[in-house]
Amino acid sequence: CVRVRPMLLARLRRARPPGYAHCCASMLRRSVHFEKRRELPLDPSEPLWRDPSEQIWSSSDLLKRPRLEELVLLRHGESEGNVAYEASVKGDHSMYSGAFLERHSALWRLTEKGEDQAKIAGEWLRNNIKGSSDRRQFDCHFTSEYVRAMETAGLLGLAGARWRPEVMLRERDWGEYDLRSQLQRREAFEDYEARRRRESLFWAPPGGESLAQVVQRVDAFLLFVNRRFANGRVIVTCHGELMWAFRLRFERLSQLRYREMQAENCAQQKIQNGQIIVYSRRCPETGTLHKHFRFMRFVCPWDISRSGGDGWFPIERSGGLTGAELLRQARSFPRIYNNRSCSMTDPELKRRVTRYRASASSAIDRAP
Repeated sequence: CVRVRPMLLARLRRARPPGYAHCCASMLRRSVHFEKRRELPLDPSEPLWRDPSEQIWSSSDLLKRPRLEELVLLRHGESEGNVAYEASVKGDHSMYSGAFLERHSALWRLTEKGEDQAKIAGEWLRNNIKGSSDRRQFDCHFTSEYVRAMETAGLLGLAGARWRPEVMLRERDWGEYDLRSQLQRREAFEDYEARRRRESLFWAPPGGESLAQVVQRVDAFLLFVNRRFANGRVIVTCHGELMWAFRLRFERLSQLRYREMQAENCAQQKIQNGQIIVYSRRCPETGTLHKHFRFMRFVCPWDISRSGGDGWFPIERSGGLTGAELLRQARSFPRIYNNRSCSMTDPELKRRVTRYRASASSAIDRAP
C-alpha cells in the first residue's frame, strides 16, 4: 500500500467526470515517483517544498555530471568512394559510372589498402590502449551503420568486442552532391560551390547537412554515452566529417578558427583514412582526472609522419572570451554598410555613447 499525501487524497476524492480517471491515475503515479526521487518524509505536517537553502541537489553536484573518461575515434579505412573522389579531383571522372552509381554511398566497401589501414589501426590500439585485471580495454564499441565503417571495425581484431551499429554516427549527409563527380558538382551546382567557399561551417549541400548540423547529432550521442558509460572508455569507428564535428565540440573550435584551419590546409591537421583521435580526461603524466577532456592524441598509424607523431598534447580550451576579445574578432571584418541616422540630438545620450566608446577602446588596448 502506498501512502499518499492528504492534500492529494482530497483532490482525488473530489467528484470528477468519468474521463478524468486516467488523469487521476497518472497524477498518482507521478506523485509516488516524485516522493521516491526526492526521498521526502511522508509526514503530512511537513511542507511539500523544501527551503531552497536545503535543496537536495547542491551546486557542487553539477561538477559531478557523468562523463566518459576516454573516447577513441577512428576513421574508416580507404573506401571505394575515396578512390573515385581522389581520381575525380585529379581530373578523371570516369569512375562515377556504371554499377558505382547504383549503390548508395552507405554501401561502399573498403579497398585492399583500406583493409590494411584498418588492421594497422587495430594493432596500434592493442599496443597503446590496453585493458587490465580490473578494467576492460573498452567499455563499449560503437560503429557507424555505413558498410565501410563496419568493415573497418571488424578488421581491428579487438578481443571480446561486441560492436553496436549506431545510425547517429553515420557520415554527413551530402544530399544531391552524393555520387556526383567534381565536374558534375561544378557544372550543376555553381552557386552552391560559391556559397560553400563563403559559408564554410554553416554551408549545406542541397538536401544535405551542414557541419554545424552534424554537431547536433554528436551532442545527442554524447548525452547517451556520458550517462551510460560514465568514467568509462568507448571506441567509435566513423567518418571524417563526424570526427570534425567531435573536434568542434571538444576543442571548442569557433567558426573563425575552423575557417583558419581549412585555409591553412595543413597535412598534419587532415583526418586521414584510418586516423585515430583519442580524447582523455586523465593527465598522461600525473594521472590527475579532470572534469573535461584535457588531453588528446592525433595519430595516423599507417604513416606516423602524416600526423606529426603519436604523443599526447593538451587541448587548448579558453574559459570563454572577454568583451574586448569579442569586439576584436568582430571588428576584424570591415563594415560594408553603416547607418549613422540614429538620433544623437540628445546631449545626454551623445555624452554616454562617447564615454562608452572611449572606455571600450581603452579596454581593447589593455587586453592581452
